[in-house]
Amino acid sequence: PSPQFLRTIAPKTLLVGLSSTVFRGAKYTSHEVTIDPAQIDWFEQVLHQHPAREGWKIFVATHAPPLGSGLRTLQENHVVNGCCWLNHSNARQSRRFIQLVRDHRCIKCWFSGHFHLGQDYLDSISFPTTNGSSQRGSCVFVQTSVMRHGTSRDGCRQSRLLRGNTNGFEICTVDHDNGGQVRVDASVTYRDDDEGEVGFYLHGDDTASQAKSTNSVQAKKRFKVYAPNAG
Repeated sequence: PSPQFLRTIAPKTLLVGLSSTVFRGAKYTSHEVTIDPAQIDWFEQVLHQHPAREGWKIFVATHAPPLGSGLRTLQENHVVNGCCWLNHSNARQSRRFIQLVRDHRCIKCWFSGHFHLGQDYLDSISFPTTNGSSQRGSCVFVQTSVMRHGTSRDGCRQSRLLRGNTNGFEICTVDHDNGGQVRVDASVTYRDDDEGEVGFYLHGDDTASQAKSTNSVQAKKRFKVYAPNAG
């Protein structure tokens, strides 16, 4: 079986998955984030074959996020060890992903995990436009948490739910510590111009909820996060 996949999930709408192919033997602890060149070339070919001008919309899933996604990261773990973003330890390859996003506006959303952080932070989602400038093409980047007990760094057990509609899509959180309750986190509306999709947060920076247990309070003391800034 190939490490990548492509599925049609709605008319003119594709789901693309890219897999990490370098593991514990990787130099510079870059396991879990390295996507091989053959997959990257295949991904670029898919993008060329499904342009935004023909109405195509592509949703992407990878283990780690691309450099330039603007999502919250762990500074004292992944950033310093060179395993934070896709192909982190390869300067040329690590920049290629965000450039593909900027060049191909068919990419509408990119899901990733890797950090084992909850989805209550505002910077668990980043929109295309920052301070009036579209730095991320038409792509909304979305961080995904974990579901299993004992694997979360901040005590949250959550997953994502994507709801499509005629004008765009909604990004939701499923709370596995609260009976699977669903919360709508953001609403995204498609646009036909070059200004990037229109997205709105639909809840606040709910970090207070992460102090709901002693374990999560202790977890917050054990790590520091790097919150990306524009520019």
